[in-house]
Amino acid sequence: MRCEEARAQYLEGDASEAARDHLSSCPQCIAHRSALGSMLQILDDPLLWIEPPPELERRVTRLIETSDAEEPPMTGRRRRWQIIAAAAVLIVAVATGAFLFGRQPPPDWEITTAGVGPGESAVAVIGGWNVEGGTRVVLAAEGLAAAPDGYTYELWFISDSTPISGGTFAAADQPVNLFVGVGRREYPRVAVTLEPLDGDPAPSGIFVFDAGA
Repeated sequence: MRCEEARAQYLEGDASEAARDHLSSCPQCIAHRSALGSMLQILDDPLLWIEPPPELERRVTRLIETSDAEEPPMTGRRRRWQIIAAAAVLIVAVATGAFLFGRQPPPDWEITTAGVGPGESAVAVIGGWNVEGGTRVVLAAEGLAAAPDGYTYELWFISDSTPISGGTFAAADQPVNLFVGVGRREYPRVAVTLEPLDGDPAPSGIFVFDAGA
């Protein structure tokens, strides 16, 4: 059995005994087992099964037709695997866009904060979801200029004098998806700083947003 046939059966949820034997013995498929499992987890997440935009079918069809024009004709099982892969990529892209633009469950907490320092003309809305291992955060800022050359913005959760980074971003003209490895209950102060690209992991002290406890 070919690798793509066994993987297609696995993703479709109707893997035959031959497919299961192949997936458990083929070195290439074993190496891809983690990715296949991750794709199944993504496709099983109910948050991803939002109503797709009307152009989704057209985009899937165009992607397949483009590939058909560039490659030799394929037999049924291999073609079905290509369709599944193309659809999965577009579903994940649509779901990611929906998450960033607000079509998702309400956040567990939300802050609206005015800018300070170099971001004093900006306003940010920061929302967080308590998840396993920390906090998922979306930051949407209005009026915040892109970080100047040699700098980046960085999100922080702070408890007393202990800062925990939630990641960096260069611009916030669209909502930014970040993750902090702690809960806000233990780190109630939420801030954004302007950081020079100097390799120093500590906050610069140049605050752009600062929502205290």
